[in-house]
Amino acid sequence: MDAESVVVCCLLIGCFLAVWGIVLLLQHVAVKIRYRPGVIFGGKIKYLSGLNIPEQTIMMAVGKKEELILTGVGQEFHISMDKILTIEKLTHSEVHHQMVSNTAGAIAGAMVGGALGAILLGTPSLEKYTVKGKLVILAYQSGSGVQYILFDGFRYLNTIQNMLRFFRKYKRKQNMRVDL
Repeated sequence: MDAESVVVCCLLIGCFLAVWGIVLLLQHVAVKIRYRPGVIFGGKIKYLSGLNIPEQTIMMAVGKKEELILTGVGQEFHISMDKILTIEKLTHSEVHHQMVSNTAGAIAGAMVGGALGAILLGTPSLEKYTVKGKLVILAYQSGSGVQYILFDGFRYLNTIQNMLRFFRKYKRKQNMRVDL
């Protein structure tokens, strides 16, 4: 690669990063303009469960000092700060077991020991693997009791961190009594 092509590649990468930065800035400014005054943070978040909208929806979360606004699929949900009980980030893991065939062992066994070798060396084995995930749970008080909204904690980490900082700053944790 000659010096001229390196310079061209660097210029293209620089232009791409500049455009990307401008797009992110404009998105942030658009959120502040739409929900002003008093917007503390805004960004996208992946919704999983708890509202009357489809799962896996990408929502816009906007935090104001007095409320949290969630917008998605043409609906806007306003949750007052005095109704939010907690916002927690949880990590969970799932253990999966799967039978995996041994094709290479079967071929080698067939070459060495015929059909019996293929059967013995090609038997499937049990493999275990773990899948880890992060969830963000928002608990709030509604007329029918405590309700929960679940978000994906892996995507849009910046919005999740801003939401957690926002909650810690403007709301102190409180325990709610639930009589069973």
